[in-house]
Amino acid sequence: MVTAWRVRRQSGVDNWTLIGKRSPQLDQSFYPVENPDAVLKLNDTIALRCVMLNLSNRNVNQGLASYNEMCDLYMMYWVQGNYTQLLQRESACYSSGPPASLTSLGFNNIPV
Repeated sequence: MVTAWRVRRQSGVDNWTLIGKRSPQLDQSFYPVENPDAVLKLNDTIALRCVMLNLSNRNVNQGLASYNEMCDLYMMYWVQGNYTQLLQRESACYSSGPPASLTSLGFNNIPV
């Protein structure tokens, strides 16, 4: 299952709001979000989580090769106003997964 979350930090505590979820085994397309009234604000973070069951006897990493898990999520959104510099800084990150990712990306209060 791939889930997308809006993470908003308030007083040092991350508040997670579900944007959407979908099985990566279903057709890749654009689907409605869980909460169509959700708004992203300055300093919010979009976090994605992929949960999979590995029944093989080897490690399976995320990636684009046929032997990798392609646990991707595509999202379209728009920005109101004139924000031409919005994506000028780094706009993506990734990790190898838990347990290291739970702290290395700086998140807290992560939903189970």
